[in-house]
Amino acid sequence: MTGATGHLGAAILAELSAREVPFPALRLLVRSREKLDRLVELSADFGILDQCTVVDGDLRDERTLERAVEGVDTIVHTAHSHEYSRGSRYLTEVNVKGAERLVRTAIEDGGVRRIVAIGSYSADPAPSDAPSHEELLRLAPRACSSKAKLASARIFSEAASRNGLALDVVSPSYMIGPYQLDPTYFGALFHLVLFRPLTWAPPHGVNLVDVRDVARAVLDVLTTGGGGHVLATGDNTPYTELFETLNHAAGRPSTPRLISPRLMRLVPRLRLFGDFGKHYFDGPHYVDAPGLTDRCFGLDRTISDAVDWARRMARFSGSFQIYRWMARRYL
Repeated sequence: MTGATGHLGAAILAELSAREVPFPALRLLVRSREKLDRLVELSADFGILDQCTVVDGDLRDERTLERAVEGVDTIVHTAHSHEYSRGSRYLTEVNVKGAERLVRTAIEDGGVRRIVAIGSYSADPAPSDAPSHEELLRLAPRACSSKAKLASARIFSEAASRNGLALDVVSPSYMIGPYQLDPTYFGALFHLVLFRPLTWAPPHGVNLVDVRDVARAVLDVLTTGGGGHVLATGDNTPYTELFETLNHAAGRPSTPRLISPRLMRLVPRLRLFGDFGKHYFDGPHYVDAPGLTDRCFGLDRTISDAVDWARRMARFSGSFQIYRWMARRYL
C-alpha cells in the first residue's frame, strides 16, 4: 500500500486493525517512518502495524519501488500529494509520473495481478480527456492536483487493459474524519475551531464522506473480485451546516453568516488556485449519483471524531498560528 500515513492510508490501517479476520501480509511504502510512530502515539487503533513490512521512500525513486513491489500480488495505491506550495512540477512528478513508475515497476516484476487505485468522484475511472504532463505543468498547483487524478486514472486503466491486470477504482468525495496528520486547507478548519468559532461560511456546499467508510469500501473491494468501480460518496452538505456542526462539536455553538458569492470570486487571486478558483464557489460540489449505501458514520459523529482527533494532535497553539500556516502554504 502506498500512502500509508496519508488520511485514507491511515484509516485503512485502522480498519484492518479492527477486523478480526486474517489478512494477507501487508507491505507499506512510506516517506516518513516517524509519521507511523506518530499514529501509534496518538491512537491505539493501529495494532496491524506490528504485522506490516515498511519500505522507506517515495514514488519518485524507482529502486525504492522495486523493493516495494517485489513479490507483491496486489497494489493498493492511496498516495496523492496535495502539497500545493511545492508547485505543479512536483505534483506532476509525484502524482502522475509516480503512477507511471509504479505501474512500470509492477509489470516488470511480473507478480502483480491486481491494482486498487483511489480516484476522485469528479474523475472518470477511464478518462479519455486526461491532460498530458505538459498541460499539467501549465496549471496552477490546485488545478494540477485535481487534474492529476484524471491522468493517473488513465495510466492505471491503460496498464490494466494492456497487461491483463484486474483494476478496481474507489472514488471518494471530500473525506473528513480522524487520522489526518497533515491537514489540507479544508482539514485545518477542524484545528481552527478549537480556538475560535467559525463565524463565516462560503456559499453552496460539498459532498462529505467519512474516511473510515471509504477505508471499509477499499477493504470490501479487496475481498471481492476485481474489475469494479465504487463511488464512495456521502452527504451533500451546505457549508453553513458544516461550519455550524463544527462549532457545536468544539463546544462553541454559533451559526455562521454566509460570505457573499461576489467576495468568493476573489479566490482566483490566490496564487496556488489560479484559474481553477474562478468557478470553485459558483456552485455546490454535490454528487447526484448513488454513493456508499453501507456507511457506519453519520455526519455529526464524523465531525465530532475529527475535532477530537485535532484536539489530540495539538498541532497548533492558537488561531494566529493556523492562519500563518495557511498563508505560507496556500498564498
